[in-house]
Amino acid sequence: GGNRGLVGIIKHPKKNVVVKPTQNSREKEVAQIADELGIGPKQYKSIDGFLTEQFVEGDLFSKLRGDRASADSMYNVGRRMGEILSRLHSRDVYYNDTILTDDFGRSHVIVPETSPAVLFDYGVALRLDKHPKFSDEEVYNFARTLPMVGMFLGMQPSQEQIQTLVQEYRPKLQIASKEQIIARDIDFINEGLTFATYR
Repeated sequence: GGNRGLVGIIKHPKKNVVVKPTQNSREKEVAQIADELGIGPKQYKSIDGFLTEQFVEGDLFSKLRGDRASADSMYNVGRRMGEILSRLHSRDVYYNDTILTDDFGRSHVIVPETSPAVLFDYGVALRLDKHPKFSDEEVYNFARTLPMVGMFLGMQPSQEQIQTLVQEYRPKLQIASKEQIIARDIDFINEGLTFATYR
C-alpha cells in the first residue's frame, strides 16, 4: 500500500516482478529511460495504467547496518547516487523525490548485495524535454513534493483548491531554468543525509 494504492509483488523461480498502478501519464516513459540507463528496475510489458517491473532484491538504503553501512560502503553508494542523478539529468529527467531516508525510514534507493544501488519509484518524476511548457499534472507533481504543499495536501483539499495550487505554482516552475529545477534533486539528497545521520 501507499500513494499508489495496492502494489503486487509476484515471486517466481524464473522472475520476480512488481505490478503497480502508474502515478502519472509519463511514468512509464521515465521508468523505461531509467531501465535503459541501468539505474532503475528492468521494465516489462504491462497493461495500460500499470507498470510491471523487476523486483529488485536488496536492502533499502535506510535499512543498511553493520558492514553494509561502513564508510567505504557509504562512499560507493554516494558515488552511485551521483552517477544515477547525472544519467537521469542528461536525459532531461528530474526525479523530484530522491529519498535516501526520511524521518519514517522510507527510501527510494535499494542496495543489492552484489550489484550497484538502484533508484526506484518514478511516480512524481518530470521529463523536462518540453520545458518551460508543463501540463497541469507536471506542475502538480513538482509542487506536491514541497514540504508546505505536502502539509496542504494532507488536509485533503478539494479539486478546486488543487487547481488553484497548480495555477499558483505554474509561473514559478516556468521561470525556473532546467538547472534550477534539477538542483532540487541534490537538495533532496542532502535532506536525506541529514535524516540518515539522525537515524
